Amino acid sequence: MPNNKLTIISEDDLNMIIQTAIEKALLKSINSLEDKLIKHSYLTKAEVLELTGWSNKTIQKLRDHKQIPFTKHGRKILYPAKGIYDFLKLNTVEVTI
Repeated sequence: MPNNKLTIISEDDLNMIIQTAIEKALLKSINSLEDKLIKHSYLTKAEVLELTGWSNKTIQKLRDHKQIPFTKHGRKILYPAKGIYDFLKLNTVEVTI
């Protein structure tokens, strides 16, 4: 038997419901896109330096201490974007107010 109840909500409540739904959908979409973009991408040292703002010395130290993943073929070193992203995410400090 169908529910024939009528619920009246305020315009503010409706806007809040819509905003929440949109934010959830966007966050899900962004996370999915982010995963696809970084899953199989490799970065050069110059790209990692540009993206992170690290110095040459910092990136060398992180490599030496095996804190960031890298692949090496001869003198060419590449960094998996996902590995750099994971390192940054793992070392992010959340601020609470």
